[in-house]
Amino acid sequence: MNKFELATEKNITKAISEAFAKSFDEYTKSDVIVVGGGPSGLTASKELSENGVKVLLLEANNYLGGGFWLGGYLMNKVTFRPPAQKILDELKVPYESVAG
Repeated sequence: MNKFELATEKNITKAISEAFAKSFDEYTKSDVIVVGGGPSGLTASKELSENGVKVLLLEANNYLGGGFWLGGYLMNKVTFRPPAQKILDELKVPYESVAG
């Protein structure tokens, strides 16, 4: 039976804090700071970063998606207009098309 390698809390904490410090230092200078990881913030961040803009996305919760996950819009269906479905396709999010 294989055993796990020895890992102390000290070593784990050190590895996490060093990785955080490196990432934090990298983003102390950003081209754009997007506040909010809801649908609009995620879309803006994605589009900007795909166009070479260095983006820092800040979100208060420990998850992305905003009110979509909490039913914050008091409904469970969301509508998109073309060409927004291209993002859904890219992310492999299923959706239903309705003719207008």
